[in-house]
Amino acid sequence: MTFIALTITAGGAAVVVGGVAVGVFTLLVVNCFNHLVRCNTLVNEAFSGIDVQLKRRHELIPNLVECVKGYATFERSLLEVVVAARSATDTVADVADLNSKENRLTAGLGAAMTTAVAAAATSPSLSSETSGSGFSGGSGW
Repeated sequence: MTFIALTITAGGAAVVVGGVAVGVFTLLVVNCFNHLVRCNTLVNEAFSGIDVQLKRRHELIPNLVECVKGYATFERSLLEVVVAARSATDTVADVADLNSKENRLTAGLGAAMTTAVAAAATSPSLSSETSGSGFSGGSGW
């Protein structure tokens, strides 16, 4: 059996140690560069997500305005009925007059509320389950 002896001189050891040091340094630089690229990608994805959310909100604004207009029209008509019924009871001459006006007020408000409930039940534009549902689900408002 023959053994091949490998001898490294002092100059050869320095070359090996230097090569290992350069290799380790190169790996560290590559690792740092990959980490920076990964962080840059995450930041770009985060800004892209923000842009998507802002565009979705921007597209919802006209729907929100229409929803509010529908509710405002409904509220205005109901308020006009209530104010008219209350103003009818402003001038009271005696107790009998007060009772008759109060009965008309109660009947008028009952009819107004019945009309309001019926309008809200039949009108799809006043249904809060459908018109306002797109504004609360996952939009982050």
